Amino acid sequence: MKSIFNRSRNVAGLIFFIVAYNLPFFLSGCASGGDVITTTKKVDVTSQKVAVVPFHLVTPEDPTSHTVRRPLAGTLSRSCSSTAEATTVVEELFLEKLNSYKNITLIPVDKVEGIYQRIAAESFKAKPLDVLIKVGKELGADVVAAGYVYCYRERKGYAYGADITASVTFDISLVRTSDGAVIWSSYFDKTQAPLSDNLLEIGNFARGGWKWLNARELSAEGVEKMMSTFPVSRR
Repeated sequence: MKSIFNRSRNVAGLIFFIVAYNLPFFLSGCASGGDVITTTKKVDVTSQKVAVVPFHLVTPEDPTSHTVRRPLAGTLSRSCSSTAEATTVVEELFLEKLNSYKNITLIPVDKVEGIYQRIAAESFKAKPLDVLIKVGKELGADVVAAGYVYCYRERKGYAYGADITASVTFDISLVRTSDGAVIWSSYFDKTQAPLSDNLLEIGNFARGGWKWLNARELSAEGVEKMMSTFPVSRR
């Protein structure tokens, strides 16, 4: 009995040591940011007119495939079977952040959607970039924001006991209307890994409130990180 007690105490001590040893790294956020990839030009959209077109869900043509091509970047992305609200959720989160910037002019979303739907229908064979340029010019927008969702898997289970963790992948880009240049693009890809798979996840787990995030919460984390590089003056 004493031997069992000693072994249990040793195991508990080892776990405490591992966590305590790595805690400064967890708290410093050294491992954060690895799930976001951003490319940007030296631009500033402060005081400019911004149009946000409806976000799109991109799915593979082959249902057995787990990759898709990103419409604007042209590179491959991980994909997964996604729930119906995927694009609505990510677009709403992005618009919430944009509305917090008082130094840009956001063109009304319903006006943008109407014009976008018409031009997209008229130009169904055109490249996505060409459609965005046409929309921007008709609206008189300086830049057009477009978002694409590649994976939006909801958590299965509960916040404190998930059977399957949430997983999201999406990107958001800014296209300059005058020349079609992609002046800012940010890509977020994250699956909340179980602690049993990777003890280093304890840092992210703690920042999430010691619970398994749902897909909306994970997407909100992504948008927050992406917008830290959004090309607008914070003054």
